[in-house]
Amino acid sequence: MPYLIRRPRVRRFACAAAGALALSAAVPAVAAAATANCSVTTAGAMQAFSQFGDPSWYTLAPGGDFSTGGAGWSLGGATVDNSQGGPAPHALTIPPGQSVTSAPFCVSSQTPTFRFYARQHGPAWWYGMLVNVIWTSPWGQQEDVTTGWAGAGNQWTPTGIFNLAALLPTWNGASYMVQIQFVNEGGPVQIADLYVDPYTRG
Repeated sequence: MPYLIRRPRVRRFACAAAGALALSAAVPAVAAAATANCSVTTAGAMQAFSQFGDPSWYTLAPGGDFSTGGAGWSLGGATVDNSQGGPAPHALTIPPGQSVTSAPFCVSSQTPTFRFYARQHGPAWWYGMLVNVIWTSPWGQQEDVTTGWAGAGNQWTPTGIFNLAALLPTWNGASYMVQIQFVNEGGPVQIADLYVDPYTRG
């Protein structure tokens, strides 16, 4: 079974959250501006992982099925493979030591989680990716939060469920544009179908 291991590499979030709480009363206009920055969409929502016992409704992240070649993504040394027979006909191959970053998408308190598919893609003694959430605070500071660790088996399987909204100061309905970063710290892996859970649908 896929697994998710919490790792103690939550960078800057505790300080950022504490500072945000202290300043929220003093700068309501900034929080209001953050709220107006984006809107969460539920368009195309589906029960993407129902066959694995997950009844939640998910929407595909922008470019998340790689059918457009990873448009909007920062691929680094990764490449799109269009000959897959797994959960989707397209996948992203990430070499060892490389990282990729998704296209931005909107997150609020109604977007609690995300998950995706992963598998091994070549010989190595172990496989795994660090999964980060990147966002910009209302005060203009870029935050880089580690939300978990994703292993990869030799078959396409869904990862564990990763926290998303809980990592951000989404009080008072604030919303933010975020990106998901995948840092390959093991052997070569592939990912496919990055889905985000819009809470309002399930």
